[in-house]
Amino acid sequence: MQSLRIGVAVMAGGKSSRMGCDKAELMHDSGDCFLTALCKRLDFFAYRYVSVNGGRGYLVDGFDPVTDTVADAGPAGGILSVLSLTEADAVLVLACDMPDFTADEARRLLSLYAGEDVLVPVIRETWQPLAAIYSKNTLQVFRDSLDSGNFRLRDIIRRTRFRTVQVPRESEFNYVNINTQDEYRLYECNHSILF
Repeated sequence: MQSLRIGVAVMAGGKSSRMGCDKAELMHDSGDCFLTALCKRLDFFAYRYVSVNGGRGYLVDGFDPVTDTVADAGPAGGILSVLSLTEADAVLVLACDMPDFTADEARRLLSLYAGEDVLVPVIRETWQPLAAIYSKNTLQVFRDSLDSGNFRLRDIIRRTRFRTVQVPRESEFNYVNINTQDEYRLYECNHSILF
């Protein structure tokens, strides 16, 4: 099989309602904000995007900004917008609020990807749809779902030819996301939080 071209899209610019401030701009201990720190680790991809929901200008060197074409559709709208314009065959989609997601974990997922519509990492039965690989083959499913008003990623994924892969316990830290001020304080103190 011909090798697949896989890109990466970092999702930024969400409402951050539980955090009360923009999670993309939270500071990582590297000295960069969450968004920039994550993008720097993923700069080995040939196709690189930062997905935003409009109104915010996130500029990261080497990453093309992509504004949602469907307003207020959440991450599903961002994924649709990226898949609509990328020249890659599939895109690893990552939330910017997973500050410790590593290049090694990205490469591990790439090594497992076999061309299915969606490859979804799973931690103890919990899907990680904002750390998954989405094929361009899912474009019509995304369009149909958003047209019908269903923005739930899990519902959209279930309509595709998807596969789940278990995340090894030693790799679970990659998927810790920061959603509240309390979680951020724990992260600042311990450089991680428990699930």
